[in-house]
Amino acid sequence: MYMAELETARRLKLPLIVVVFCDGALSLIAMSQERRGLPHTAVDFTNPDIAKVAEAFGADGKVCETVSEVEKAITSAWTNRRLTVIQAIVDPGPYRI
Repeated sequence: MYMAELETARRLKLPLIVVVFCDGALSLIAMSQERRGLPHTAVDFTNPDIAKVAEAFGADGKVCETVSEVEKAITSAWTNRRLTVIQAIVDPGPYRI
């Protein structure tokens, strides 16, 4: 849903930092299905490699699994002043709290 915006940002040389939270599912929709007593339908998937998608557009792409890695990626992106997409791998478990 962000491919056109990514292309525009790269073409215009905008030094944006985009963080994409990836949990391997549309977890909030799955929770809504559960509340309604419905089975999980079309909500689980294997994420594409968002960092590689960013690189295919000419942006910097980073995959981060910890808060520290995200902080370092943001600092690097800010310093480099380049379009950067950070794929932050997150655990959907805390959504249920």
